[in-house]
Amino acid sequence: MVQLRSCMIGATTCGIVYNLLQPIPQWTPTYWGIFFVSAHSIQIARILRERSAVSMGEREHELYEKCFMNYGWTPRMFLSLLQDAEAEWVTLDPGEEVCVQGKQRDKLHLLTGGNGHVVIAQAQQPGSDHEAAVGLRRRPSQSDGVLSRLGKDVLNDGVWIGDCWEEGAPQQKRWRSSVLVADRAVSALRFDTAKFHEAIRALGKDAVEAAERMQIAALRAERMQGRLWQLQMEERNRARLRELERSHLQQRNAATYEAMLALAVADGVVAPEERAACAAFRQANGISDEQHRHALTKVGWDEASFRV
Repeated sequence: MVQLRSCMIGATTCGIVYNLLQPIPQWTPTYWGIFFVSAHSIQIARILRERSAVSMGEREHELYEKCFMNYGWTPRMFLSLLQDAEAEWVTLDPGEEVCVQGKQRDKLHLLTGGNGHVVIAQAQQPGSDHEAAVGLRRRPSQSDGVLSRLGKDVLNDGVWIGDCWEEGAPQQKRWRSSVLVADRAVSALRFDTAKFHEAIRALGKDAVEAAERMQIAALRAERMQGRLWQLQMEERNRARLRELERSHLQQRNAATYEAMLALAVADGVVAPEERAACAAFRQANGISDEQHRHALTKVGWDEASFRV
């Protein structure tokens, strides 16, 4: 692009010289030529400025490559955004809330790493609008539904809590779920939401388009994480159901075996056929020695007498 605009400046300059060397100088095309030369020069200066090297610290450089570069942010745009949006590096301690369901979404967080887990939960019964507005539900409780749980493998790729871009004039919105740091500390970049979006608009069209791509990627990642958590919960529920069925079957087999023993010892004598039937049932249904002794105790017999 720089080469093309340079060629355009050269060609326009030749046209200006030609118009000025006419017997009667052509001032109108000369003025237009000067205008186009100026416009091309300004665009070349902007391009070179964007391409010029900028100084970033190790932390900013890592954040830029991980969360901004792939969406079209230039290094200069990125640094301008951090400065204009008054970005603040914070460490979220275990138990600290990133956001609370029902409160206004005035802060925007970009979770950038750490060894902790972040829990996203939604109150099953959020209560009145006033309770939600003043944030009376401070922490996810046992009655709340956990929508997702993000670990360090996800956080290290960068996770936005809040919309990193929204069209139109900013609106006062409230959080639809709560986000809480579960155990170990998590590092994050905190923005004022209004200042962040205003800074993007001030940077121009390229920044807006980059922010739109970043928001689309964030929504896709959120949907994927929600789906993965749902699959994990479904598998856990299936495993729990299998365990409950196994436990219920064991209890039923133990009760059946106890009933068999009660019938076998009802007349005070255990016939060999009855003893063999009980042994076969034990082997077929996994009745342990402890369960066998417990059943004998309940029917008033001991193991020595039963073997005779």
